[in-house]
Amino acid sequence: MGIGAFQCHWIKVDTSIFLLHSFIIYKDIHFISLHFTFIKIMVVHTIVNGNNLKKEGILDASIQFDATTSENWIHPRAILLTGATGLVGVYLLDELLHKTTADIYCIIRCNNPDDGKKRLITHLQTHLLWQEKYSSRIIPVMGDLSKPLLGLSTPVFQELADKIDRIYHSGAFVNFMFPYSVLKAANVLGTQEIIRLSALYRLKPLHFVSSVAVFFSQTHFDKKIVNETDIPNLDESFKGGYKQSKWVAEQLLMDAQKRGLPSAIYRPVRILGSSKTGILKLNDDSLCHLLKACIEIGKYPTLDTLMTFVPVDYVSQAIVQLSLQKKSINKAFHLTHPNPIPWKSFMNEICAFGYDLQEIPYNQWIEELKTIAATHPENKVYSFLLLFLRDSNNLLLKQMHFDSTNTMQDLKGTPISCPPTDQKLVSRYLSYFQQSGYIPKHSGS
Repeated sequence: MGIGAFQCHWIKVDTSIFLLHSFIIYKDIHFISLHFTFIKIMVVHTIVNGNNLKKEGILDASIQFDATTSENWIHPRAILLTGATGLVGVYLLDELLHKTTADIYCIIRCNNPDDGKKRLITHLQTHLLWQEKYSSRIIPVMGDLSKPLLGLSTPVFQELADKIDRIYHSGAFVNFMFPYSVLKAANVLGTQEIIRLSALYRLKPLHFVSSVAVFFSQTHFDKKIVNETDIPNLDESFKGGYKQSKWVAEQLLMDAQKRGLPSAIYRPVRILGSSKTGILKLNDDSLCHLLKACIEIGKYPTLDTLMTFVPVDYVSQAIVQLSLQKKSINKAFHLTHPNPIPWKSFMNEICAFGYDLQEIPYNQWIEELKTIAATHPENKVYSFLLLFLRDSNNLLLKQMHFDSTNTMQDLKGTPISCPPTDQKLVSRYLSYFQQSGYIPKHSGS
């Protein structure tokens, strides 16, 4: 694993010095206020240790798995999907509409069913996926992952449990700065409620979208290679609320598996936009911020790392294809790129697209970033990168390989394959970046 999977880590700094530095460098009260909020969150919410996390990963004993498995799980009539307004979720929705004949019930926060349906349609339209012929099969369910019974009344929860044949759980509160205690309700307790629904009346196979970030501890970095059969290990280096919440959610699911729930875990690396359109919510992605800075500065740093990201359409196609196979039950799958390319090769593809970029040493590039950040305080991308890159634990400096034997073997003989990171794919992303106004057009365009 290389730059394609890096995430934000907790940044340990003296807050008073940091805020003074922020004011001197950025002269931006809004920027500083954001970090006051961030610091308050850190102070108010205790960062849990490994022992506490292990206790959190024990499933509610009242959830029993004595029922038989739904007879329609291979050819489902009704599917439950969470996270349909997220990047992975909307592509899962599209893929399930194409690959099954089931009605897709989507848990969504909304004021009423009509509002929920409009949000789902708008999201599909944003990603150029909407087809009117599928409208009747998309059924919004007013709910909330952070609430007991998914925010549903007991009768509605029971009715849904009696109707569903298979579940895809991709919904989560994704924030790499918030602590575990803030994310627990949606990411941990929400997963427990999904498991509760999976077990009610008849067993419904549960397909859980997790993350390779559950392995981001020093123990696994030292081993260098992570297999799909490996159990994520906890040690003192495992920090960051989002990663911790995903780790606990996996523990709940593994506990459910041991008790009899048929399920599977899917762990993607960094996910970028579709290989067909390049569409992505750019303001949320650290890698995109780094590329934007390189293009705007006209220089990129020397880095010894690999680009391991995967397009979202590959991820959704792989998950659905794997989930349709009986042999996938109770396995874990790593969704990573089979042929990652070096950072320098990736930057060469960007140059071939038309950007004239100069390679310079990493420390020199950081100084260039500081200079441009000071002269452009309104640009929050530079501010974010300085915060991210000052952390000695950031994953630009660490690498890990995620073995994907299960994924490759079980996709063999299917039309599903990960697109190569070549000029075609890079051009697709850069063209979308330009069209969105995220990066300037190169001089030759």
